[in-house]
Amino acid sequence: MFPGGGKKEAQDRAEAVSRRRNVAAAQVTDLDSALAEIRISTELDAPYYRPSELDSLKKLVERGQLMLDDLFKEVAQMTASSVGERITDQEAYMLVQPAMRIEAKAAEMRQHLQHATDLKKKLDRSRQNVDQSLVNVEKKKLNVDSALASARPVVEQMGLAHAEKYPETSAALLTSERETSAAAQLLAAARQAHQRSVFHEVLDLCQRADSMLDSAMSKLDSIKLAGKEFEKAAGEAEQKLQKALSRLQEVKNELESLTPIIKIEPNTYLFEAIQRIGEARRATKANPPQNLTCYRLSVEALNLLEDGLQRAVQEANRVKELLANSRSLVQQLQQAVISLRVTINEKQAVPVRASEFYAKAKDERDRLVQINIDSLNLTELEELASSASFALKLAESGLALLV
Repeated sequence: MFPGGGKKEAQDRAEAVSRRRNVAAAQVTDLDSALAEIRISTELDAPYYRPSELDSLKKLVERGQLMLDDLFKEVAQMTASSVGERITDQEAYMLVQPAMRIEAKAAEMRQHLQHATDLKKKLDRSRQNVDQSLVNVEKKKLNVDSALASARPVVEQMGLAHAEKYPETSAALLTSERETSAAAQLLAAARQAHQRSVFHEVLDLCQRADSMLDSAMSKLDSIKLAGKEFEKAAGEAEQKLQKALSRLQEVKNELESLTPIIKIEPNTYLFEAIQRIGEARRATKANPPQNLTCYRLSVEALNLLEDGLQRAVQEANRVKELLANSRSLVQQLQQAVISLRVTINEKQAVPVRASEFYAKAKDERDRLVQINIDSLNLTELEELASSASFALKLAESGLALLV
């Protein structure tokens, strides 16, 4: 008898369990094929990988093999118990359990194989870059060789002229030559490794050579820039110095026109620029002439001249504003003191503080009206405006006490 139903139901249960078990066994077979594919491709591509990369991939394959062996044991145990033509619910439950365990372990192994596959794809992309890396480094080597050929006469010319930057550029040239020579040796070793199909070594050597060539090129670029500055200075140093001297006289004339306003000696604004011009003139008289220093100092002097003129103009404008403001404040103070005196005279009783405010405001007014405002400089005008403003507030406070 079949408690779970009739003979037809028992037969259906047996067929369902058999299918489930067959599917589980088929999954293991598929995993076996997938692992074999990864193992074979890893063995074939081993020369392309670095030892550490190959070791990581082999460990994943070995781990996958252990998982597969365990699955085959599960399949063997599952197939050891046959499924009858008709089974009960209890028998179906017991017979399907091995298949379910196999399916769970198969899912875990699929994830493991996917991880191994992803790692191999990543390593394969690096392998595919081997040839291109070699070509790129060879091209860069040609560019550096060309830059070296151009840099040598520049440094030689700077040495003959005893240029200020000759020691720096000479050291840069020597270092770049050594780096280029070392890169050439690495490149030759990379070609040999490529012939031996040791591609991970090719990548390592190319990366090291590329780094050295970049370093050499950066030094050669600095030499090129120094050479341009040297040529420019040699041709324009004297012109730039004469321009600075001419501009110095122009700025002096402009500052002299502002002197009646700012009350400051023009050279106060020009001291640093004059100092630079003096140093530039001494540089031109050196043996040999230090053209680059002369050019640099002349440019600095021109900038300082413009800065000094701008500062003087700003101070002149500030003086004009303060002159107008100071006159207005003194006038307001005079009116406020007069108004306070009149108000005090009209009152029979005057607060002591009002009298004190009046006395202080009057004394300050008397002092300020004696000053020739037009003769004051910027700092003195600021002090006068501050004093007038304070005295005006005293007078206004005294008036407020009498209202």
